[in-house]
Amino acid sequence: MKKTGIIISMILLSFMVKSQSTLNLTGKIFVQNDEIPNSTTELHFQSSTKVLYVMTNSVLGKTYIDKCIGNAKIKGNNISINCLCDDKELFPDPIKENFIYNPKTKQLTSTKYVPNIVWNLKQ
Repeated sequence: MKKTGIIISMILLSFMVKSQSTLNLTGKIFVQNDEIPNSTTELHFQSSTKVLYVMTNSVLGKTYIDKCIGNAKIKGNNISINCLCDDKELFPDPIKENFIYNPKTKQLTSTKYVPNIVWNLKQ
């Protein structure tokens, strides 16, 4: 009986440690610091595994929006996304990117496609 209690306690402790170390960005929106005038790129975390990557451009008074639905993998403060865009002519290949989340500044920093681009948490 004593061994069973110890085993159950260890299992519960491991679940508590795991749940505390998992980054939860559900509902958060990050905005890329775009250098292109009249354009924004946002990353919406719909859950801990689903994201929406949205690119908005305004050209000659017309606004174009490209939406890309994808998956996210979060491990510690490292995040990987893989998104397929609605517009296959402009984006035939998936958008794949890796980020590092800084909990102090609440920013993402890209590390793969275009390294060192900062994404700010949208207020």
